[in-house]
Amino acid sequence: IRVEGRRWRIVDADGTAHEVEGLGIVGRQPEIPPGEQFEYSSYAPLATPWGTMEGGYRVIPEDGEAFEAKVDRFYLVSGGA
Repeated sequence: IRVEGRRWRIVDADGTAHEVEGLGIVGRQPEIPPGEQFEYSSYAPLATPWGTMEGGYRVIPEDGEAFEAKVDRFYLVSGGA
């Protein structure tokens, strides 16, 4: 499959929401062969010590039928001091 883009909704502890959407991930549109994986590091805008994030990736499998690989809501916790 090829990861074409991503879309995220990030909500901080105060309820302020940020939408992040765009082509690729970390500047790339990786192709991931069956049985393989792709890892990357990124960040999220978070003005409070914790928040949530949900969204997903737009992927295109070899048959060409694009779909969204949904990622359910999860917690973000600031690692800062």
